[in-house]
Amino acid sequence: MPTVPGGETVPDAAAAAQLADAAAAPAPAAEYFDVDLASIYECGEELGEGATAKVHRAKLLQPREYVAVDGAHWPIPGAVAVKTMRRDVEGFNMADVRREIECMRALSHPRVLELYEVYHSEHSVQLVVQLAPGGELFDAIVERGQFTEAQAANVLRELCTALGALHERGIIHRDVKVENVLVLAAGSASGGDAPADAPADAPAEHILLTDFGSARPLAPGEMRHTMCGTPVYAAPEVLLGKGYGTCASDMWSVGVILYMLLCGYPPFFADDLPTIFALIVMGRYSFPSPEWDAIAPSAKQLVCGLLHIDPTKRLAAHDVLEHEWVRTAVARRSSLLQAVPEELARAGSRYSLLRKEAHGVVAAGRMERMLGDLRASLSGDAPKPDVQPSAADE
Repeated sequence: MPTVPGGETVPDAAAAAQLADAAAAPAPAAEYFDVDLASIYECGEELGEGATAKVHRAKLLQPREYVAVDGAHWPIPGAVAVKTMRRDVEGFNMADVRREIECMRALSHPRVLELYEVYHSEHSVQLVVQLAPGGELFDAIVERGQFTEAQAANVLRELCTALGALHERGIIHRDVKVENVLVLAAGSASGGDAPADAPADAPAEHILLTDFGSARPLAPGEMRHTMCGTPVYAAPEVLLGKGYGTCASDMWSVGVILYMLLCGYPPFFADDLPTIFALIVMGRYSFPSPEWDAIAPSAKQLVCGLLHIDPTKRLAAHDVLEHEWVRTAVARRSSLLQAVPEELARAGSRYSLLRKEAHGVVAAGRMERMLGDLRASLSGDAPKPDVQPSAADE
């Protein structure tokens, strides 16, 4: 059989024809080689673009089914999203794509983006996935113009429900960030009403966790050392190169997201990456006035429990789900987080610039040198970073 760039084997014409007929007996997230996706889906507007992929809204042209992890057959919705990864783009890695596919196959969960089908060609790999009409979480908040503690608690609960399911299977996501939290429209076919375990008056809008390209299985006792994901969400142990043998680094990223949900800007923020890294590894953050004045003390305590620099003392997903603030915040539904939409809109451009800087640093291979300088400064081999104490230490 011929191969395409990345080492993927492509069936010959006869085998490809058999795969094209496989819709009659679909497999979980069935894969098709040299089958023209355009004959099955009509791609429309672009929904987003990453370093190695583009995502488009698409319409199913003919009825098809997919098989969920539990073996149940379900119709593929008429509206889907298609993620296209071109093989000739710098940074494309078929091994990462394969791991993303296998991870999504292994986990069918209401709060995890569903994978329906995969199409391989000589030039690209295309994933047909669930459509999240609400787009990225923070864009939805800015557009809505208001946000409450109850809604923040509901988002956190759903995110930790998804991560808890992932972690129970021994899988670490390694790129938990706001861009990878999507919004389902309230009452959608995939979202429906509020889950059975949700508080009675919790918002019916749901989120989906996505992008499993960096996810990896984590065996008991195994240590990983790869610096991956998005630097501003990275846990101290990841930046320091100490290795991580649990899913605690994901939960640090959850803490960064929660902080931003409550005030509209990240806990560790500066004009350059080295200073941000120094703030992160020393756990220097605060709850400044006036944004945090009306926030429930239990919410601040939860932030501290997630942003604990010691991963062995950091809260796990199940701890978050049992936390007082997550269980009771709906009672504070009238508590508007007045600054959040405005602060998110204001911080968006600065955050975007930092993301571009981080991508540039990684692409240029300067990340390890930058982190090496930071580690040396903290070990006493160089001047300590000039970072002020924070209210979180008081």
